[in-house]
Amino acid sequence: MLKVINTPIKEKPDFEMIYLEAFRRCMIVERDNPGDRDNLKRTVYYLVKYFNHLKAENIPHNLDAYLIFMEACNNLIGQLTPAEFMTIFPVSKIYDGERWQSKDYFYTMEMIRDHGLDNPIGNQEEVFNFMWDYVNGNVSEYAVQCMCLISKKSEIQTGKSTMEQFIEDQELDIPIYRRYTDSDGKSYLVDENGQSFPLQKPIPRYLKLVQ
Repeated sequence: MLKVINTPIKEKPDFEMIYLEAFRRCMIVERDNPGDRDNLKRTVYYLVKYFNHLKAENIPHNLDAYLIFMEACNNLIGQLTPAEFMTIFPVSKIYDGERWQSKDYFYTMEMIRDHGLDNPIGNQEEVFNFMWDYVNGNVSEYAVQCMCLISKKSEIQTGKSTMEQFIEDQELDIPIYRRYTDSDGKSYLVDENGQSFPLQKPIPRYLKLVQ
């Protein structure tokens, strides 16, 4: 016979506010000591971590502010050189990209050599290109978060996400599903024909099944 045992739920730290406060302290340092490269690197680190911990429920209400903040973060990244960036987010030691036809350490280092180790990363477009070719979990997560914010803005303005628009422009035969949540908090998907599919949530980690 199985019993569900509820164990106490530990309150998670508010990482979004922790990294935002760390960024604020960096701004104070920049005010008192402008041009400090070490402080610039710390600022980029805290901002990337901040965006990676954004609360999903806050994004719709603060989307425009997040987009402006994201652009400012990318401007700071663009001031760094790849050599400096690697001291903040080291290239992941993944070496089997050729086998799996994916980006790996060698791919990233070749991209960096082509760009120039000591050349600034550059403008907004160059920052995005750099991040997509840079193999590091934090950087990849940040790049995806940026694209999600941009896509959300596109969806509000045009009714279509950037991926939906891409699929339509390329005339790709790929089904599109939208996710919704009902008043009871249950999530479900709806396809282009209006057919819905329930989403099964995994058992929370704080619930344990014992025999």
